[in-house]
Amino acid sequence: MINFTRIGLPIIATLVIGGLISFFIVFNFYPEKHENIPIDGRCYELTGDAHKAYNYLISKSKKNSLVSLVIKFRM
Repeated sequence: MINFTRIGLPIIATLVIGGLISFFIVFNFYPEKHENIPIDGRCYELTGDAHKAYNYLISKSKKNSLVSLVIKFRM
């Protein structure tokens, strides 16, 4: 008679290890982050340094608006 426990455990371990290896291979080839922004009715994709600069400008703009709100409430 076949003992399924002796066969099942190595199969499950092989599938788990294969899944982890596949995950890390796919994760390493995942494309870098990018931003799609509409300007004058056209959509542009920002990658690399342009994406970093865009995020910096957006965060700076939000910070300036919050600072101006705080100044208004203090007066």
